[in-house]
Amino acid sequence: MSRSIERIIFLQGHEAGDALAIYSEHGAGAAFDHLIAWHYPGEHETSSEPSAGRDDTTHERDGYTLAVNTGLEYIGLEFEAEPVCQWFAGCQSKAVARTSHPTLGTVPTCARCHNFATQ
Repeated sequence: MSRSIERIIFLQGHEAGDALAIYSEHGAGAAFDHLIAWHYPGEHETSSEPSAGRDDTTHERDGYTLAVNTGLEYIGLEFEAEPVCQWFAGCQSKAVARTSHPTLGTVPTCARCHNFATQ
């Protein structure tokens, strides 16, 4: 099952000033609280890989990852969403596989829908 990571916000240079000041003065928790305001689930660019670099300081909380690099003056927040089954419109179970759907193509599926589709 591939990962689905929403890239909520990335601030660099002068745009990152307020958020970096909050991080430096009040810590990662305050920076999380500040940046989470920009999270509109499902409305962000997604990726299968996190964007934090090897020189970034990262903090994790409730599926969120805060990446900070004070030397390069940037801060970013991502959210790793649990993939949801898309086989049937009403199914909201956690996806555990990807299954070929006759009209939608390959979609994330829960175990029950995957078993139904592959019988």
